[in-house]
Amino acid sequence: MQEQRFLELIQIALGRRQQLSSVPSADEWETLFLMAQKQTLVGICFIGVKKMRDCGAEVPGQLYYQWLAMTAQIQDRNSKQSFRFCL
Repeated sequence: MQEQRFLELIQIALGRRQQLSSVPSADEWETLFLMAQKQTLVGICFIGVKKMRDCGAEVPGQLYYQWLAMTAQIQDRNSKQSFRFCL
């Protein structure tokens, strides 16, 4: 079940879906976050999380900000990496 929701979250991030098939509980959101970390898709999945939150979905606040912080770290690391290639 969670694997299906995870795939749906990726589809939301890619603009192929509007919402999850069911509303995740706080524990299920945590599981989705852990799955995103395991698959190294935190940044991609956060796009879906943000889209859902913008449409009124209840994402636990602390988890949302943890996801946001990790996404910002990824963006920072990527920008530093691309700067290295420009030198």
